[in-house]
Amino acid sequence: KCNQSLHQGIDLGWMDLFSEVLIKDGTRFDLPQAFKKHFTGFGGKYTSDSAICIQFEYDLKSGKIKELKTTSANIPDSKDAQITKDEIKPGSLIIRDLGYFGLDIFQEMHLKKAYYISKLNTQVYVYQKDNEEKLLDFKKLHQRFIKTGQQHLELDVFIGKNHKIPTRMVIEEVPKEIYQQRMHKANKENKKNGYTMRKEYAARQHFNIYITNIEREKLPAKAIRNIYRLRWQIELVFKTWKSTYCIDK
Repeated sequence: KCNQSLHQGIDLGWMDLFSEVLIKDGTRFDLPQAFKKHFTGFGGKYTSDSAICIQFEYDLKSGKIKELKTTSANIPDSKDAQITKDEIKPGSLIIRDLGYFGLDIFQEMHLKKAYYISKLNTQVYVYQKDNEEKLLDFKKLHQRFIKTGQQHLELDVFIGKNHKIPTRMVIEEVPKEIYQQRMHKANKENKKNGYTMRKEYAARQHFNIYITNIEREKLPAKAIRNIYRLRWQIELVFKTWKSTYCIDK
């Protein structure tokens, strides 16, 4: 645990709604083979047998560092989310990328009266609010966007085939070129692994999809999308570590 402040904090008004606003991510890089016993890498033809991950979390509201630790690079972020779930506190807003995604983690946050903003994993089942057994049809949803000309939408839904977690889903349509880039990447990956793309998956590529348990009366959909993008602040820290301080060298 660290007590240093990265800055004076960011005061944007909405932060008063939460006790703390936590963003977290990990950065990884190879190490010399001599460190293999302490920090395990992914191995393989193009990666080292030794690599490190720095897990970093700080509070955007106060600017205080909440966590700074090193682990083996082959420990996934999702496992870190499991390890640290007991540290979730009521009133916190937790913002992380998809690497930390876990339905049981969101359930834990909800039960502890903490808040989250996350993108939705494309493999997760989404059910309609009025019928938690009926899957949401993203292909029809895209047709609705085309017909109405709208660019964003929010719905109350359930997520997870078994969990059925009630959540607020904020959807925005991405530009055509972004959709094409996503499809090109997905098709390339499927061809490499011998998979066939599901129509449902293809339909979801038209959207950026966010989930949150923050009530509408507290924050509108536009604010949810903008606040999630603050997660990039931590990427700027990693960029400084590597490009300016050459920590990976």
